[in-house]
Amino acid sequence: MPSSSSSFRRLSPSELIQRGLSPKARNYVDIQSGNLISARKYTNMRLSEELGVDTTIEKTARARERGEQRYKSRESRERTEYRKRAEPVRNSIPGVLRKDAHLIVRAQELRSQGYSGPEIARALGTEAMQRIKRMPAIYPRSQVQEALGSLVVAPESHGIAA
Repeated sequence: MPSSSSSFRRLSPSELIQRGLSPKARNYVDIQSGNLISARKYTNMRLSEELGVDTTIEKTARARERGEQRYKSRESRERTEYRKRAEPVRNSIPGVLRKDAHLIVRAQELRSQGYSGPEIARALGTEAMQRIKRMPAIYPRSQVQEALGSLVVAPESHGIAA
């Protein structure tokens, strides 16, 4: 008889090492049988139990996007929506740091709401604008310009000193 997700517990780093796995691995062990499963298999099992149907992480995500399945929380929904907005930035600028992608997405959101360059600069603040100003030296300039437009081309015109 298959075990339920409640009969599993996550292995500690020392237990993972004893089993020849990375201490950062996410594996679960069945408390009764001692069988080991991956985090992915555990998550699929837990989701299937919660929803009452055989499902996977991907199937559940697609059902949530289509509105057929509810998110567990408002925060979960917002994180998913933010990831969707940030994905084009992460894909277009190789190696972009999370905090830089966040700044770019925030600036794009402000621009789409009708804010001008100086208004975006004020809304983001001096520290964020200084970081934006340095981005062309860190990432490919053309891709940063495409994502941020005039905020990168002429930061001085938005109140950021050279």
